[in-house]
Amino acid sequence: MVLKTLRRLAGPVMTVAGVATANPALAAAGAGVTAASSGLDARDAAKDAKRSEDDYLDRLLASNQAGWNMNKSLTIAKRDESIRAIKLREANERKFAAFQDANNKQAYDQSLAIYQYQNRQNARLYEKSEELYRDSLSLNARAARNAREEEINALMEERQKYAFEAEDNIIQDLIAAGTLVASGLQGRSGQKAAQAQMAALGRNSAIMTESLISADRATRSNLRDIDRKLDEANTAARSRRMLKPEKGPAPLPPISTPINDYQLPRELQDFDFGVTPIRGQSTIQVPSWGSVFANAAASAATSYASNYQGTPRGQQQQQRTTYDYGNR
Repeated sequence: MVLKTLRRLAGPVMTVAGVATANPALAAAGAGVTAASSGLDARDAAKDAKRSEDDYLDRLLASNQAGWNMNKSLTIAKRDESIRAIKLREANERKFAAFQDANNKQAYDQSLAIYQYQNRQNARLYEKSEELYRDSLSLNARAARNAREEEINALMEERQKYAFEAEDNIIQDLIAAGTLVASGLQGRSGQKAAQAQMAALGRNSAIMTESLISADRATRSNLRDIDRKLDEANTAARSRRMLKPEKGPAPLPPISTPINDYQLPRELQDFDFGVTPIRGQSTIQVPSWGSVFANAAASAATSYASNYQGTPRGQQQQQRTTYDYGNR
């Protein structure tokens, strides 16, 4: 620090002394020393500025390199996280698809069991309906047969009753005829009595015949009613008869749940991380020693030219003589 201060003061002192003594060489030397001192100060300042700038550029490069490294690590971590998320989503989808397939299979088995049970129930109901239908037909046939037998038996009893009455009437007529003969009636009286007896017998026979015809007609009508009622009963039995069941569409077997295709991110390349940071270029130029001394020499020459006034001829001769005398 002291040397720099002496160096900075030496130039101005020499310049002032040279001007005061009218010595242009001394003044020029002072100007050169001053210019050299200023050049050295400027060079030192430039070196300090360049050193500071270099330190800043080094720290900036380190910071950029750290940021680039962090960005690279972040890019790799994002890709790894993306791959993990994709694999997790695929695994979850496969689990859900397996659960859904199992649920669909369970529902299908249940539907198939219900379908088969309903078919068996319908078959049993149909067999029961057929059994009831056959029983109804058999019951109707027996009832109709019994009704016919009762009608025919009633008709036979009616005929037998009229036969007995007819036989009784004939016997009564024979008894009356015998009584008439025994009474001794002859001639017209006897004839009239016999005709009256024959007329009564004929009238009774006609009444019995008409009664038999009417009974026979009623029996035939009742038999037709029995047939009609049999048809109605059979028709009612057929109306209650169940249709033969048919199997409906069976449940469709479940289809496996489709799973989406997943694509992992591509491998990272160098361009994914960007350009590697490089150190910046310093913008401060440090003057060289040659330029410093060249500027000092130019300042000295300029100062010498400015302070040099020239000498008269006689004075110059005197000085030369004095010089030569002094040399002698």
